[in-house]
Amino acid sequence: MRVQSHGTSSFRSGLTAGSCVNPSLRTDVDNIAAGNSTGKADFTVFSGSNCTGTVLAQALGEAFFVPPIDIGSVRIDSCP
Repeated sequence: MRVQSHGTSSFRSGLTAGSCVNPSLRTDVDNIAAGNSTGKADFTVFSGSNCTGTVLAQALGEAFFVPPIDIGSVRIDSCP
């Protein structure tokens, strides 16, 4: 999974379905992408840490945010 803010990226690998990630980049996020060499992952973006709070977005593979948003965490819902 990659979280991007103003050209700086934070990466996490080895994630499986059900994984909840509290990324190091959480402010002014303009792009989140998740998947592997087999395909794209479904993921949900939350306002709070540990996959709590308001659901901000749900996406398959990649999500763009214009304007950028502040996030708390990301859950991998399914992954090929």
